[in-house]
Order: sequence, then C-alpha cells, then structure tokens
Amino acid sequence: MIPRMRAWVILRWCVALAWLAALGLSLVLPAVGFCLPAWQAPVLPTVLAKSENGKREQVGAIIHVHLAGDSVSLGYDHGYLLADRIAALEGDLIDTFTTQVPTFPARHLLLGLVGFNNRSLINYFQPNELLEIAAACRAQDQVGDPWRWLGPVYQRAVQYHALHDVSQYLIDNPLVRPIQVGCSAVAIGGQRSRDGHLLVGRLFDFEGGPRFDFDKVVFTVHPKEGLRFLHVGWAGMTGAVTGLNEAGLWVSINAAATAGQGFCGRPITMVVRQVLQHCRTIDEAVAILAATPVFVSDGVLLASRDEHKVVVVELGPTGCAVRPWVDDVLISTNHFLHPQWAGDRANQERLRRGTTVARSARLAEICADPAGQDLASVARALRDRRGRGGQDIGFGNRSTVNAWIGAHLAVADLDAGVVWVAEPRHGLGILRAFTVNGPGGAADLPADPEQERCLHDASVYAAQRDALIHLLRQRQNPQRAFSLGQELLRLNPQSCEAHWLAGLATTDAKQQRALWEKALTLQPAYAEDADALRAALAGTAPMAIRAGAGRNP
Repeated sequence: MIPRMRAWVILRWCVALAWLAALGLSLVLPAVGFCLPAWQAPVLPTVLAKSENGKREQVGAIIHVHLAGDSVSLGYDHGYLLADRIAALEGDLIDTFTTQVPTFPARHLLLGLVGFNNRSLINYFQPNELLEIAAACRAQDQVGDPWRWLGPVYQRAVQYHALHDVSQYLIDNPLVRPIQVGCSAVAIGGQRSRDGHLLVGRLFDFEGGPRFDFDKVVFTVHPKEGLRFLHVGWAGMTGAVTGLNEAGLWVSINAAATAGQGFCGRPITMVVRQVLQHCRTIDEAVAILAATPVFVSDGVLLASRDEHKVVVVELGPTGCAVRPWVDDVLISTNHFLHPQWAGDRANQERLRRGTTVARSARLAEICADPAGQDLASVARALRDRRGRGGQDIGFGNRSTVNAWIGAHLAVADLDAGVVWVAEPRHGLGILRAFTVNGPGGAADLPADPEQERCLHDASVYAAQRDALIHLLRQRQNPQRAFSLGQELLRLNPQSCEAHWLAGLATTDAKQQRALWEKALTLQPAYAEDADALRAALAGTAPMAIRAGAGRNP
C-alpha cells in the first residue's frame, strides 16, 4: 500500500512540475521576451521641427514623399509627413497578425518568443539608421500614436524593420497561418530589349494588409551623405525593398529559403537602403551583401545602367553566390539556382512544393518572344495571370506571376533613369513615372485592362469563397453551399480553386468527379493540392475543405 501511495505522490509532483514548466513557457518566457527589446533610443535634439525640404504630395493614387538632409531631418520629416499612414498601416498589421494567429495564447507566446529572439536586433543597425528611425518616432509620437498601448513607438519601429525577415522564418511555424508571398522579378537588355535599354521590373507580393497596396509610398531621398535615390515602400519604412539610385543602380529583393537559416541578424531592408545610398557598381553592392550577417535568405537583384549588367545575389546566413544573367535576360522568383545551393534541403523543398518554379517558367516563356521586350511588355509580364503555355487558369492562382495579391509593381528603364510604379490594385493600375528627383521624367503607362475585374469580381469571389468554406466546415445549409459553389464558377470559371470548392458543395457524385477532374487540369497552385485532388479522385483520401493555397511561396 505504501509503495503505491509513494508512486501516486511522485506522479502528482511530476504533473505539477509539468504544469509549471508549461506555464513558464507560455507566460514567463514571453513576458521576458516583451521586456528584453526595451532599447534606449539615441539622443536627439530637444527641439525638432519639420524642415523646408520635406514634402508630401499625391500622384494619382500613389503617395510621393521627398526627403533631404541629415539622418535626423530625413527621419523627422518622414514621421511628420506620414504619421497618419504609419498609424493606419500598423492597424492593418495588427489585424493581419490576429487573422494569421487566431488564438490569444498563441499570439502572446509568439510575440514573446519573437521579442526574445530579437533581443540583439538593434546591434545590427548602424548609428545613423537608428537616429533616422528615432527621429521618425519622435514626430509620430508628437502627432499622435494610437498604438502606444502596444509599447514604445521606437521599440515597435525597430522590430517592424525586420518584418520581412521575421515573416520568412515564421513561414513554417505551426502557430501561424503564414502570410503568403510570391515575388517575381525580371531584367531585360541587349538584343532582348527592343531599343537596347536595360529594363527591369518587379512584383512585390506581401499580404500584410490592404494598405501595403493602397498606401504605397514612393520616396525620393537626397541624403546629406551618399547618393540620391528613390525607393518604393510604405510609411514608416527607413529601409527599402525596391529602388534605383542616381548612379543607375537598381536593387530589389525576393524572399528565398535555405537550410542554414539564422535567428537574428541585419534586416535585409536596411542592407538594400545601404546599397542604394552608397554603391555605384554591382561589385560594390556585392561586397556589402557578402559581408552582411543576414538571418534569412533572399535573392537580391542588382542591375547597373553604366555596366549594362544584371546579377542576382543569392544570399543566405551560410553563404553568398552571384548568378549572372544569361543571353541578356535574368528571372528571379523565390528559389536559388546557383550550383552552390544545389544540395540545400530547404531550397530543394521550395523548388518541389512551392509556386516559384511555375512563375519562373512562365516568365521565361514570355521573355522568349523573338520580337523582344519593351516597358509595356515587361509590365504585362508582371501582370500575367496565365498558366503554362498561356493557359487561362482564372484569377487568384498562386502559381501565376500575378495572383492579385501584390503590394507593388514597378518597372524601370535604367538608361532613362525612370521608374514607373503602379497604382492599386495589385499592380494593375496606371503606372506613374518617377525619377530620383520626384514625379515625372516620362509619360505614364496605362492601367491593365483587367483592373476593373480585379476591383469587382475578385473581392466578391473572396467573400463568396469564405462564406462557402464556413458552410462546408459547419456542415450547414447544403442548398446555400451548392448555390455559392455555382457562383464561384460563374465569377472565376477557369479557377482550380472554384472547381475544388464547387465539387465539395455538390451531393451529386458524378458532378463532383467532373469538377475535380477539371480542377486537376487548371494548374493546381501547389504540389500538395494536385496530390489531394488525385487522392480524392482515386478514393484514397477525403478532399480537404480549404481554399487551394499551400504554405510556401
């Protein structure tokens, strides 16, 4: 009897200790994570005021902000001129985070762990960068910070500058329904270019919230030290993801994946900003990139007007490789192609499971046109929503170049020194011209003919799809579910996803099979989607109730 009692006591102690360990993980560790990034902001002048150089204006549906001066002036004018947009964008990020991480305990744990992981993040910024960020925060705080309850604005701003990197290393985290990305870029020159000019274009896909699309900002920056440059981004962003400087050097980034992922390092957006401000040649830019301790992997496209040369720097925490263009064309999506990465497990998984290969292949088809390319055709390539061989596969398919989730689309003629940036939505609007000195420099380019369909049908389709998925999961109102399935087919008749969901919504076995067989011909976006369709048709597994989108770019 006594040995049994002892065993029971030991078991109770073990259970209690397990509960305490779980409590420590879920509450104490995240709390520590929230406290550790409480960095001290650099000392700024007591009195700051907007300079005469700072200017904000509306260019069509795009915000243009001009900044000039030293780091403090650049930052303060940025925060003062864009305080309303910074607050609105942060609200979008909070909404997106709540959607992607639906439960409060998971959000608390994830934010705490990210804070703990990023405790040394500030050490990877340069002093002048921190001055600029702090000055922007001072202005934002003075104008009014509606999100003060989340923590000091300076701590939040520094963390946001690593958002691109953090979202990459969280993409396979089980707590998160990850933000989907699918950036695509292309460069054309020499015999491939109709007028011989060096042309570059990129589509930046990021689902952080609609304001990343609607409130995009074109910054023209004339720093006290370094080169003048322009970049396409959003309010509150001191770093850059897409830009051109006065030396004719273009820089843009596409997320990638390698097995040697780190957990903290220099945010890639700050590296891009550094290159734009200080580099005149590709070799200078490569030297900075190769020497930078990054913590996620990105393909960095560099194009030089004066050198008439283009490369992609395939950069990760464990290595750096330079892939040159071939036959005057270079395509970059979300995987690495240099032989150095051939054996990398994560890169191979991206190639096998993601949409990156399909998008790259489609761009290669378009660029092979013997008639050559001009600015209009480069823009069309980045707006393309067709599948292999030009097959119509509806809209919203993640394996297309433009799946209508883009945050910004930009095309550039480096010889002319002009960048055209598309108005909403998703890169389909009028392309407005900018130089490093501001708006203009060339005529604007027209909107895509499908802009109106994107503005109307895509939003209606998304609402109907979400309503149908809810009914299917709740097993409610089969007649309404069937009706919604038919509406999806009407709105997007060539969509794999529409056929997938309409098949789930019908009780007619013959009709269901026909719908799923058709879906299989419409380029399922992800390998796992095609596998699920085949398994359902073979009767070896039930069809999942989900939109046809997988986890990886």
